[in-house]
Amino acid sequence: MPNYKRYKIEGSTVFITMVTFKRLPILINPNSRQILRYAWRDVSKRFPFTTDAICLLPNHIHALITLPENDWNYSIRIREIKRKFTKGYLNSVGEQEKRNQSRIDKKEAAIWQRRFWEHTIRDE
Repeated sequence: MPNYKRYKIEGSTVFITMVTFKRLPILINPNSRQILRYAWRDVSKRFPFTTDAICLLPNHIHALITLPENDWNYSIRIREIKRKFTKGYLNSVGEQEKRNQSRIDKKEAAIWQRRFWEHTIRDE
């Protein structure tokens, strides 16, 4: 398993990429976009962060977010956005893709890739 190293810098600005499972274009659906918008807003209220920029593509999201000065944990925010979106998507659209045994064992839906990509912005 890869050894991911995540920087823990309080108040940092982070470039995030989240990709859908098997790169399925589920984000082109207007209903999916509404669910994502709701999840994003809800999580940003519960775990504050500023959305500096966001680019929504058919099968992935790029976002530039800034954390509060005393907080470095962007992972919990991404986890909660994915969780909230998945719950809403499954309730609204239903499961579109078969889950493999690993996803069944880990109680994961086939909506998002397991990991996300991040890059901490270090200077102007």
